[in-house]
Amino acid sequence: LKPPLRKALEMAEQIAEALAAAHAAGVTHRDLKPDNVMVTRDGRVKLLDFGVAKTMALPAETDETVARHAEGLVTGTVGYMAPEQIRAVAVDGRADIFSFGALLYELLTGNRAFAGETTADLVAAVLHAEPPEISVKVPEAMRQIILRCLEKNPDQRFQSARDLAFAIRQAASTTTSAAADVHDRAIASPSPSTVREQLARLIASNQLTHAERLSVLLRFIVEETLNGRAAQLKEARIGLDVFGRKPDSYDP
Repeated sequence: LKPPLRKALEMAEQIAEALAAAHAAGVTHRDLKPDNVMVTRDGRVKLLDFGVAKTMALPAETDETVARHAEGLVTGTVGYMAPEQIRAVAVDGRADIFSFGALLYELLTGNRAFAGETTADLVAAVLHAEPPEISVKVPEAMRQIILRCLEKNPDQRFQSARDLAFAIRQAASTTTSAAADVHDRAIASPSPSTVREQLARLIASNQLTHAERLSVLLRFIVEETLNGRAAQLKEARIGLDVFGRKPDSYDP
């Protein structure tokens, strides 16, 4: 199941930081995928199965891990492996960054970045196809991070997991701030119907029942504001439109 955006960003940052720690210790995971990510009861993310190296050939099942015992054989899970892994050339931490991009794509969209009914289909997709367009519901900063991680050429990806984690942290901070602003505006701005109901109660109050000119002024200001014309509420216009002043006799 696709987690809420805030939770997904927290998980993404923790995974990137775990990769950065592994790479700093000289370890390349080579099999990063959803099945190898565990979330503990207290919400911490752990990476599992580092350095898998058992199977000697491409698998029949698309979710099966393949490994390398010698040069020329691949390590990883088809659909999450970087192109250089599939080609069985030397890999480094940037292969994990590609796998992370595929995982992050799935985490934020609920769909796989590369799909296919057979292993051959998946291999072709990873080597030559671009992932389906990411929904605009995913923040732009995160979409750019995903696409950069999934570059076919390792030199065009993030060059370190530490840089990747920093980029995610920045994107998450911006996204959270924007979401908070929207939430605050929604709380601070009542609906037009609510404003009009409050205005009606105010005008019907004892203080304003017999204050016709003030009631007219209040109605005018409220309606102009609700209709997006607050900037036009100038003294001269109020004098002319509300209080009936003649244009040639009114001195602003």
